[in-house]
Amino acid sequence: MSKEEYFAKMHAQLEVWQQKLDNLEASIQNAKESVKNEYRNEIAELEVKIYSISRKLADAKESNSAAWEDLKDGIQNSFDELKNGFDAAFQHIRK
Repeated sequence: MSKEEYFAKMHAQLEVWQQKLDNLEASIQNAKESVKNEYRNEIAELEVKIYSISRKLADAKESNSAAWEDLKDGIQNSFDELKNGFDAAFQHIRK
């Protein structure tokens, strides 16, 4: 996969996750106030991670080929962490 294809794939995934967060935020509107704040905190943490990955992708896009390979691993690790965070949040909130 080329660098450009990788960026397109990662940006598309970030958009999917942002949409899921938006849907999740809408779905908690009827939750009890006591848990709504907890859910919003989880959503906020995921939004911060999405923003962080967006910044990493922007930085990596400007990198040279040698640096790109090093950055790619870090970006992939961040994506894996974000996915795990999403899985945990969805399991918790969907209970």
